Amino acid sequence: MTGNNMSKQNTKKTISMSRRKTLLVRLYILVFLAAILLILAGIGAFITPNDPYKINALMMKKAPSPGFLFGTDSYGRCVCSRVLAGAGLTIYGALILVISTAVTGTILGTVCGYYGGILDTVIMRITDLMLAFPQMVLAIAVAGLAGGGLWNAILALGITGWTLYCRLVRSRVMSIKHEPYILAARLSGCSDLKIIVSYILPMTAGTVVVNAVTQMGTSIIWIAGLSFLGIGVRAPQAEWGNMINEARGTMQLAPWAVLAPCAAIFITVTVFNFLGDTVRDLAD
Repeated sequence: MTGNNMSKQNTKKTISMSRRKTLLVRLYILVFLAAILLILAGIGAFITPNDPYKINALMMKKAPSPGFLFGTDSYGRCVCSRVLAGAGLTIYGALILVISTAVTGTILGTVCGYYGGILDTVIMRITDLMLAFPQMVLAIAVAGLAGGGLWNAILALGITGWTLYCRLVRSRVMSIKHEPYILAARLSGCSDLKIIVSYILPMTAGTVVVNAVTQMGTSIIWIAGLSFLGIGVRAPQAEWGNMINEARGTMQLAPWAVLAPCAAIFITVTVFNFLGDTVRDLAD
């Protein structure tokens, strides 16, 4: 019986090691793809094959060709150039949104979980109030009042985006603040700030990073969605969401003008979603 148990344990350990290696390989591939997307988003506006804002009445709704890889839109503008130029706004806008909400939520969640009391009650009730409204609906209302533009879109989405991180970090901090090493740090004379920065935040970093990577794809869809509705990045500025909005009226005559930004969103969101799932599986 003992031999059978050891054999089963060795088999489980071998399967676990094999799965971990598979996840690591997948992680490296996805990180490489995500890095390529971030680089393209950063330099996309400088490597466009044509002027993304040049209107050419003679080239309206032209099919894809060597000169215009993704064809042209209803204004004769190069769709490929506009996809490259708009990548920075969509991807880095989502990155700024994720970082800002993660930092805000982490700070508030850490303070609530560590100190508790009235401050914890007030912030948690605000969190509950934010969660009572559908995030996209509230973002549409705020963006509509604030006006268009990327920063207003980020502000509108960030108003409720921090709540997820706040709740996660708060529960994590509450579970570790009574650990023996935290009590030992207090007895040794460490200040609250030192305890939080040196002992608590490193223990919550994994949870925050996993959720931040997972939220990247969702944030891209949200920013593109607000732009599609005309309350985010507005035309003629190139952004994937407003490109789809501009071209949807000519879907039958020039489908490439819609399909190109849709494909860009699909590929980018898929890469970041798979990356988030892989990071989460490794963390588990």
